[in-house]
Amino acid sequence: MVEGFQLWIQGIVGFMRPKILFDVLWSTQLGIIVGMLPGLTATMGVALMTTLTFKMETSNAVLILVCMYVGAIYGGSRSAILLNIPGTPANAATAVDGYPLARQGRADAVVKGRLKTDELLSEVLDRHTGVRDKKLLTHVGLFEIPGYDRLIYVSDTGVVLYPSIWQKLEIIRNAVDVAHRLGLAEPKVAILGAFEIVHPKSTASVDALALARMADEGWVKGAVVDGPLALDIAISPASARIKKARTRIAGEADVLIVPSVPAGNIAAKGMLYFGGARMAGLVVGAQVPIIINSRADNAETRLLSMALASVLAASE
Repeated sequence: MVEGFQLWIQGIVGFMRPKILFDVLWSTQLGIIVGMLPGLTATMGVALMTTLTFKMETSNAVLILVCMYVGAIYGGSRSAILLNIPGTPANAATAVDGYPLARQGRADAVVKGRLKTDELLSEVLDRHTGVRDKKLLTHVGLFEIPGYDRLIYVSDTGVVLYPSIWQKLEIIRNAVDVAHRLGLAEPKVAILGAFEIVHPKSTASVDALALARMADEGWVKGAVVDGPLALDIAISPASARIKKARTRIAGEADVLIVPSVPAGNIAAKGMLYFGGARMAGLVVGAQVPIIINSRADNAETRLLSMALASVLAASE
């Protein structure tokens, strides 16, 4: 232990040498500059710097490359905040530059590249450069399931984590709007729960009952809304008949409203991986459709999502 402490002290003393401090300073500053330049990544900066460190001592070369990388990562994040100019990675340039174009009506859709969803949506919601609208942003998934005679809409599976009752109302409205624009005159909307009985300890069931009543009173136009409904009653006429469910939907639901993003995400992945479904999905509620496919989505899902965005953009 004493020997380790002595080595630590020697390392600190060695680091405080003027030449080492100078190398740390200039390589970090250069990294910040590289990171702030659109199109240059931290990895690219390190690759370029490697050619200049071949003849240096190993310890100095490694130190310079590490400082270069850290500086580039920092510079890439700072430029977007201070200058509204994206740094690294290069696709961030599209994320920032694309939104003003969309606001000007020069873009029909926004597609997420190799960018985190929260980073993309933060630009969407920017008050100055974003494409936010007065509506709540929600995700709508459209599923073609083998054996079913209709498409199934599921919402919200990716944006509003645990929605309040007012947010659930907006989720329903957005999903119904998508269904209308795809030619479904009066979609049947099932607000899902674990069971079809209202229980005071189940917030989802209480919210579903209230939302169904609100829809009857005109808060949702052009749709039949009912809930709470278990999934089997919502999509299976046989189950609804066996359980003698008293609902206007009775196994004929077009739109499934899930109680939370975790529940919706699990349901969506279950349909894809267990049910062999095909899916198209996007975020609605902004001035243009926003495609935020998962990194695991295949080429078909990405293509179908872009096709859906194109249809919605054309129907505006």
